[in-house]
Amino acid sequence: MYTDPENKLKYRKVSPFEGVQLLARWFLGKLYGQVVQKNVFVKESTSSSSSSSSSSSSSSSSSSSSSKVANVGAVVITEKDKYNINVFIEMLTAVCSVYYEIGKEVNTSNLNFSSGVPKIEVTPDEASFIAQYNHVSHAIRVRYSYIKDKLESYANAWKEFKNLSKKNHLSAVEYARLKAPFWEFIGRQIPASTIIHELQHALFKNSHRDGDSHGNFTFSIDGTTHTSVPFEKTCEVVYDVIASRGLWMRIAKIVALL
Repeated sequence: MYTDPENKLKYRKVSPFEGVQLLARWFLGKLYGQVVQKNVFVKESTSSSSSSSSSSSSSSSSSSSSSKVANVGAVVITEKDKYNINVFIEMLTAVCSVYYEIGKEVNTSNLNFSSGVPKIEVTPDEASFIAQYNHVSHAIRVRYSYIKDKLESYANAWKEFKNLSKKNHLSAVEYARLKAPFWEFIGRQIPASTIIHELQHALFKNSHRDGDSHGNFTFSIDGTTHTSVPFEKTCEVVYDVIASRGLWMRIAKIVALL
């Protein structure tokens, strides 16, 4: 450890660039991931709107006004949306469960595999995050408005992965890695895909708003100690060890039984 016996380094001038970096890290640690508006899911109404078109202009204006008040915070979803959300949650839960299962089999320190698999939630809230881990609830929340246009393709790809898994595990793994659109969300990417990034927060037991949550970390895995490693790099290191232990092959074997 470096020491400063003459106390010459008590104060140090910070360059403008360093100042911007410090401010950005504070902003990411404290403000990134805040909820902008609390919303709730509501089912799509099947009632006809034809009667409202025959209303008088004054009553129509009044109806429109009250409708706006009634719908504040309401995110309308169809039965198909609801089904695809459930498939999406099933997919992420399967991946996270096997990720943690393998993690418990590997010799590690400062990685919290013992706390159980984080719960997966899809939130209707309007927020500044795509996905966010919360260490209090031990849950990963994914923002619906970000994934809604991709949900159907993700759900269809997961169903194809499951079908292939029942026939040939290796073919299923190759499909996931090379063709499945969900790979961008849960596969090996640089920087880390969304779920791998959030799982790493869970393993370090921190959330986006917990100070320097994207700083440097020291941990060990599979007999190797990694000292003061940048957060994004820790995602790669841990994922690569888990993947080398047959992550996707094991996922294929499990979902083949579903």
